[in-house]
Amino acid sequence: MPSEVVSPGTRMLRFLTPTEEWARRIGNPVSVPAQWPFMLAEIFVAEDDVIWMTSAVGVPKSCVKAFFAQGIYLYQFDELPESIVEVLDRHFVQVEEDLRRTLDSLLPTFKPKLILVKK
Repeated sequence: MPSEVVSPGTRMLRFLTPTEEWARRIGNPVSVPAQWPFMLAEIFVAEDDVIWMTSAVGVPKSCVKAFFAQGIYLYQFDELPESIVEVLDRHFVQVEEDLRRTLDSLLPTFKPKLILVKK
């Protein structure tokens, strides 16, 4: 997978991938941008291969051509190396844990009220 140098000692791996398989794999609509057909994944890696940061954001179909114009590739889930899949798996777990920790830290008066809606 191509990557680009963003600063001395840091590379960024950036690609598009359909969200459908990720949504099935992760099973949590809160952490995976499943309402969008694609997601833009960014992984910042240091020279010693330590991952500094990961990001995954939803992308509407209407924006995909703009990403292609920037040289960003679309990879199907089965085209991704296992190491990249593992990194994004950890990313989605961390997103869920961060959200849970943030909600738990809110004062009771500021916590959103949860309502169960049957479909």
